[in-house]
Amino acid sequence: MSDPRPADNRTDRSNAWLFAAICVLVLGAVVAYGVYSRRKSAAAQPAGSSPPIAAADAATLASARQRPHLLFRITELGPQYGRVGLVPLDAPANVPLVTPLTCDRVYASAAHGLCLQADRGVLTTYRAVAFDSAFSEKHRFTLPGAPSRTRVAAEAPLGASTVFVSGDSYSAGGFSTRTTLYDLAGNTALGDLETYRVIREGQPFKRPDFNFWGVTFAPDGDTFYATLGTGGTINFMKGSIARREMTLIGSDVECPSLSPDGTRVAYKARLVEGGRVIWRIRVRDLASGAITTTSETRSVDDQVEWLNEREILYALPQSTTGSGSSDVWAVPADGSGEPRVFVTNAFSPAVIRVGNALP
Repeated sequence: MSDPRPADNRTDRSNAWLFAAICVLVLGAVVAYGVYSRRKSAAAQPAGSSPPIAAADAATLASARQRPHLLFRITELGPQYGRVGLVPLDAPANVPLVTPLTCDRVYASAAHGLCLQADRGVLTTYRAVAFDSAFSEKHRFTLPGAPSRTRVAAEAPLGASTVFVSGDSYSAGGFSTRTTLYDLAGNTALGDLETYRVIREGQPFKRPDFNFWGVTFAPDGDTFYATLGTGGTINFMKGSIARREMTLIGSDVECPSLSPDGTRVAYKARLVEGGRVIWRIRVRDLASGAITTTSETRSVDDQVEWLNEREILYALPQSTTGSGSSDVWAVPADGSGEPRVFVTNAFSPAVIRVGNALP
């Protein structure tokens, strides 16, 4: 009888070589996907090999920040794509000053800001960068998914981020979100909204399919509003950070944005037309519950921003070609007038009303 051990050794060696070959193939696939992702990102930002354009000097940016101004993500195709720009509110057609920041979403007050970023390498990672009035990075928070929404309180060091952890849009049936609040003075997270208590009709309310998004802050440094999606319904929530609690106060309000005087929220209202989900911009009076629909008839999938007490800002793509360019539009909040372009090649607008800077 022959000794079986040589055959076993050959089998072991064959299995080892097969395992090594599989590892090489898997590693090659991961690297190839990383290369593809970077090329796809570069295609969306057709700057070729050109470096990003230089930021305005610190003195120029500091001077511009002394006037009421608009921050936004630049969407003009070229080396400045994705950078954060700045224009005076009274001269929005000016060539924007370019800041050092590159963001997927951005929002700020006079003293604090949040910049949501995606690092599209072999494995894409996401973060929220807290920055100060000089656009200097203060802290980084790891995000669990792709940037969707961000907000910063005008009169308190508070911020919020919403990300997609599955799906890629609010029209997708299987989307899931995570929304986190931040203390921007202490550089700490104040918790995922799914950890906050929810009250409905005076009783605790909890379901496993809770999704929160679209935070807006009141001036008192504690109150906020947000959207809760659960069981196929859209719920309007009023929250308290100190109590870590939210109360259901209405329905069909997505991505609320509180007016400067704190009396109204502008939001997107979900409709279905021709079998597809669309959104219309509406304004709700918090005291009376009265609802006004603006004259914007296009679908606006954005968290709108108040330009002043009379007009609302929002972003719309320039075309359906997928180029990534968009413009910021303005429309009266009372249902009158017509939409108008406010800033071209812009996205994620944040109105900075000088005078609310914190010491």
